[in-house]
Amino acid sequence: MGWLALDPGTHCGWAYYLKGHPVKIGTWRLGNTKATKGTRYHQLLKNLIEFCASHEVTGIAIEGPALGRTGSSASHSMSEAWVPVVSMFCSMKGLPEPTIAAIPSWRSAFLGYGQLSKVLRDKLTTEKARREHWKSATIERCQQRGNHPENDEEADAIGILFWVVNGGDQANAKRAAMKKLKSLEKRRQTKMDLQVPA
Repeated sequence: MGWLALDPGTHCGWAYYLKGHPVKIGTWRLGNTKATKGTRYHQLLKNLIEFCASHEVTGIAIEGPALGRTGSSASHSMSEAWVPVVSMFCSMKGLPEPTIAAIPSWRSAFLGYGQLSKVLRDKLTTEKARREHWKSATIERCQQRGNHPENDEEADAIGILFWVVNGGDQANAKRAAMKKLKSLEKRRQTKMDLQVPA
């Protein structure tokens, strides 16, 4: 199966994996700073058409909108439209609906944590500091795995690709269930150890 993972934005990071071949990564520039939202959506569609004409793509995973993230209303409205654009492309090409990668979900699979701990939240007090943390952590993890993204958009796309190739939300749910089971077993064992014989 050929998976294409996307981290859409003004610059769209992409990562592609076909079984038996190395991962390919890159960035699509979706217009200049003055480009309209329509221009950016159109450019994404053109890039998808060109890419899929020369690569075997059987599934697309795309990062979902960041709920609760700070930013302008214009930024949020643009973010929310990437998924429908990709969904339309998949319909045109007879591909399955795109797999939506929730940010905490793919980060949890790729980095081992999808939310900042209280210690990190207390340390990283601004939105900018927290964004920089996620960027550097994702790039570092990519490098540990032998991938060398040129920017954080490509790094995020690699993380999304890792998540979807390894089972996506179903795999996350399975890991969470296993973690919960181990925690319950540990608590039961502790309770047994604390019991005093009559």
